[in-house]
Amino acid sequence: MADLPSETLAAILRTTAPAAGFNPENARVAPVSGGCIHDAWTIETPDRRFFLKTGPAATAPVLRAERTGLEAIAATETIRVPRSLACGVAADHAFHLMEFLPLAGPLPAAGEALAGCLAALHRHRGPAFGFVEDNFIGVTPQSNLPTCEDWTAFFRERRLRPMVEGCARRGLDPAPGRRLCDRLGRLLAGHQPPAAVLHGDLWSGNVGFLDDGTPVIYDPAAHWGDPETDLAFARLFGGFPSGFFEAYAEAYPFPEGWRERVPLYQLYHLLNHGIHFGGGYLAQAAETIRRLLAAAG
Repeated sequence: MADLPSETLAAILRTTAPAAGFNPENARVAPVSGGCIHDAWTIETPDRRFFLKTGPAATAPVLRAERTGLEAIAATETIRVPRSLACGVAADHAFHLMEFLPLAGPLPAAGEALAGCLAALHRHRGPAFGFVEDNFIGVTPQSNLPTCEDWTAFFRERRLRPMVEGCARRGLDPAPGRRLCDRLGRLLAGHQPPAAVLHGDLWSGNVGFLDDGTPVIYDPAAHWGDPETDLAFARLFGGFPSGFFEAYAEAYPFPEGWRERVPLYQLYHLLNHGIHFGGGYLAQAAETIRRLLAAAG
């Protein structure tokens, strides 16, 4: 957690206050732990609370992309996301101000509620694979434009290949990953998913619940893509409420072959974690590539 100078926080408060409708002179700011990319804060005023992310000015595009993703998901009116109030740069620091949502532990039916909301989100469609702008998965650039009509081509050129090359710079032998990209058509043969509205970074750390059980998702890497990719990542690290996957399968059944596609879609995130953290993620990605190449023949 960075210790921002008081004058920097004051400048951010003055900049965000008009959009959020609070008096910066009456606002109290406190740090929040847990963020690994940006610093996080709560802002308390006499009648409202807000959630603030800050970082170096160079991270402004990441926060702007987060805002665009939240707004795209909110527009579907299917699942709760924090409302974005202000985003920009002040005093050489990027910021993103959002409403504060008090999250609580999941209620017994939380898995079913989350599944229903995500299935409803995934029924919304974009015009093609991609998004309205390029964005980020963590801090790794994620290419979305121009949009693409062919899912296999999109996943190969906009998702898998850039991650393979990024991990090569971290020490992963790129040759097997490049061969996998060349053979991707064999693994996705006949698979024609819809260009669904996706969260894009759906792990348990980006999911919460209000005290009445309402599901909330945040920190998106939103785009239009195969709904299976959201659920594949959700399976990778676990932590989702009991009954979630079963309830989702009832609400939004996937086509034949989805189980075989899970490791392919998880590979994207393993490679991204390899770029961010190296170590065991690179080894796990290499082993997944080996198994996928064997399956591709």
